[in-house]
Amino acid sequence: MRRTIPATLIFILLLAGAACAQVSIKAEVDKSKLTTEELLTYKLTVTSQLKDVPKPKVPDFAGFHLVSQAHYSNISFGKGKSEIRLVYVYLLKGISAGKFTIGPSSVKIKGETYSTAGFEIEFTQGTGQTPAAPSEEPPLPLKPVIPDSGQPKVTL
Repeated sequence: MRRTIPATLIFILLLAGAACAQVSIKAEVDKSKLTTEELLTYKLTVTSQLKDVPKPKVPDFAGFHLVSQAHYSNISFGKGKSEIRLVYVYLLKGISAGKFTIGPSSVKIKGETYSTAGFEIEFTQGTGQTPAAPSEEPPLPLKPVIPDSGQPKVTL
């Protein structure tokens, strides 16, 4: 009887640890200092071994203009387990110069709330000029070359 209790307790602790390891949430930004003419990328990734993952709650992005948003998912299988990765990407532009805070994002799964850290972003006033496009040569058109063998070839 005495050996059963410690073994059961270890099993319960391992099971609880595995349940906690099933969900992770991560937020990241590509820059923390930029001008009002530049775009900020906010990326939120939720990874879970559970198949039903609700949409996470993202901050309201006060002080930012939402330019674009995208969402994609990835499912991988390995070692008898599956993993779902949900990625949310937001392109933001600063409304004015100053320091702004992006609050934490969170997701609630099976009664447990998982959260990210927040970010402080500093915008400086831009010059008002549109950034110049990189000078690239236009691609060369395809030209058919007919070799001596009579077979057409295409070169770049």
